[in-house]
Amino acid sequence: MSTELEKINALIQTQGDAHAEYQKAMEARMVAMEANNGTAELEKKIDDTLEAYDKSKDALNQMILENSRDNLGTDAEIQDKKTLDAFDLYARKRDNSAYAEMSVNSNPDGGFWVPTITQSRIIDVAPNANPMRMLSNVETISIGDSIEIFAVPGGVSCGAVSELDERVETDTPTIKPTKIFIKEMYAMPISTQKLLNDSAYSVENLLVNKGGTAFANKQNEWFTTGDGIEEARGILDYDTVANATFEADVDTAWGTVGHIASGGTSTLGGSDKLLDMIAALKSKYLSNASWQMSRANLNIIRKFKVSTTVASDNQYLLWTPSLIGGEPDKLIGYDVHKNDNMPAIASAALPIVFGDMKQAYTILDKPGISLMRDAVTKKGWVKFYMVQRTGGGIENFEALKFLKTSAS
Repeated sequence: MSTELEKINALIQTQGDAHAEYQKAMEARMVAMEANNGTAELEKKIDDTLEAYDKSKDALNQMILENSRDNLGTDAEIQDKKTLDAFDLYARKRDNSAYAEMSVNSNPDGGFWVPTITQSRIIDVAPNANPMRMLSNVETISIGDSIEIFAVPGGVSCGAVSELDERVETDTPTIKPTKIFIKEMYAMPISTQKLLNDSAYSVENLLVNKGGTAFANKQNEWFTTGDGIEEARGILDYDTVANATFEADVDTAWGTVGHIASGGTSTLGGSDKLLDMIAALKSKYLSNASWQMSRANLNIIRKFKVSTTVASDNQYLLWTPSLIGGEPDKLIGYDVHKNDNMPAIASAALPIVFGDMKQAYTILDKPGISLMRDAVTKKGWVKFYMVQRTGGGIENFEALKFLKTSAS
């Protein structure tokens, strides 16, 4: 990096010298003009100094552009340029000559770890395609393949005493353990070898845009509908009970999610049902609560309106569109997110979820995205086999509620 800085400083000095020469030539030109002497030679000198100035400026701009990726993120996130160059060389040509510059956890046969800057871009790409990751609690572990979370339904009891009163032992809380496991997912973006031979072609963009989008889509599917066997366990994989039953005995119902019945197998009910969902959620979860549903079901909700005897008095009451880019729309005052992995209207389906997803659902990540390069199985093409390890599950069952399309 110091060599690059030295080059930049040298170019800045060259640029300054060229500008100084230009200034001197212009001053000499003015003197010659006042003396009515010939200025042809001075005009050429001015042109030469301007050309030198332009060249040094262009070279400086090009060097800054080439090194701009080293300036991404905080100091802790900045990767040594040798690592990025070595990874680029491996991805383009499977050249392991710069192996020493790669991660210590890498090996030529098992693939390499994708550099950290690229990893963060892969994870962050297309956030709208993965609302579950955006809303949930995310934990990272480096050892093992699971974490165990201990919940206390109803919280820990406490008492009030004066200064000299005897401290009476409070009730022993019931502890509910939940285990969340790491699972493995992969993506396989592909490129022609001809494109990879072109130095202007960005391998990093291929991995981010193709692999990253594939990961985002599949993760959201896992966290929403996953079976918990080969996939993460999604929010829809848990049993539900009528919310009145859940609230009557939270200790016994723990492990299930409370639902509000829509009143029929082919309807979302009406605005009253949405208000019932809000009322079913405890106050401590409301400040960070949000909705998730498919675009089709949101379109139905957006058309809910009050009907009066005068047709022109129909008013949209529930949905408020956002007028700020990147900000979600509101539904009865709470953010609403489109999640197309949420089900359509069908008998006993769960098309709408409402709650504090950060309290309710935990995503578990294993650091690192590994990559193997395959230029053998399809001649003329290069497959990039990318692997990420992640999992998820509900840890707090009272922090979310479903709308269930059923009579009860």
